[in-house]
Amino acid sequence: MQDMMQQMMKQKQSAEGTTEGMTMMMDGMGMMMWGIRLFVVIVVAAVKRLWGPKMRFLISDRENALEILKKRYAKGEIGKEEYERIKKDIE
Repeated sequence: MQDMMQQMMKQKQSAEGTTEGMTMMMDGMGMMMWGIRLFVVIVVAAVKRLWGPKMRFLISDRENALEILKKRYAKGEIGKEEYERIKKDIE
């Protein structure tokens, strides 16, 4: 009977150890996931900081076609007829 009690105690201890091990492993994986998220945020922020204002595809930094057309007409690069034709095409 005493041997059976000792075996049961050992099984209980080993089961508890497994649970603790799993908890520790899950904590480590959770920390790793936060580390990956933090890394991604830092990379995105660095890219935006370094190249953000210089990116050509940002609409706010570009002149639109009508503004360019008006400037060309004002400089005399194109005549009234060509200005009207291009303006009609743009709109």
